[in-house]
Amino acid sequence: MVRIDLRAFAFALSAALLCATLCGLAPALRALRGDLVAPIKSDAAGATGGPAGALAPRKLLVVVQVALSVLLLLGGSLLVRTLRQAQKVDPGFNPRHLFLATLFVPRASVSTDGVIAVYNKTLETVRRLPGAQAVNLCYNPPLAGIFRTTEVASQERPKAPIETGYNIVAPGYFETLGIPIVQGRPFDLHDRRGAAPVVVVSRALARKLWGEENPVGRSVT
Repeated sequence: MVRIDLRAFAFALSAALLCATLCGLAPALRALRGDLVAPIKSDAAGATGGPAGALAPRKLLVVVQVALSVLLLLGGSLLVRTLRQAQKVDPGFNPRHLFLATLFVPRASVSTDGVIAVYNKTLETVRRLPGAQAVNLCYNPPLAGIFRTTEVASQERPKAPIETGYNIVAPGYFETLGIPIVQGRPFDLHDRRGAAPVVVVSRALARKLWGEENPVGRSVT
């Protein structure tokens, strides 16, 4: 779920107030220490046809400040609008109380069996943590900016491949993310290396491959 980080918001607000105070402090001190009559005379001289260059720097500074203020207001408004729209988007899973972590195992120095053992050990360790209800592994974490694609085709139409995204997940992935299985079954412990390969396809991909027919038991290449 997209939400505003209150700590980040408090920091940004404090930084904005600090910058405004520092930027206004120098002119205020200068006005208190300097001659207040001279700027008034300078403004009057400029208004009555006096030296045109006397007011140019201050006018330019005011224009720049107003322009920057408008840009900041527009940027802030767009940010708030984007956050509100993001809260309405359905990511396809239940994002509440989810924690995402990256586990890197150097494949160059560890065999495939060793990598699997590390993953299984990590799952067992995390499952024993207080408050952990479900733990899972996947190749492409959701909303992590990683999207890998491949081409698949139905057995009925092998010469009409469709490009689609794919993911490699462990048993219990759909239950962990709260993704319902419309037809068929999710992965279980029998779906491992050496067993018959199985896939779970999305409803959108199933319709592209087989139309309104039942996709359970079908094969893809």
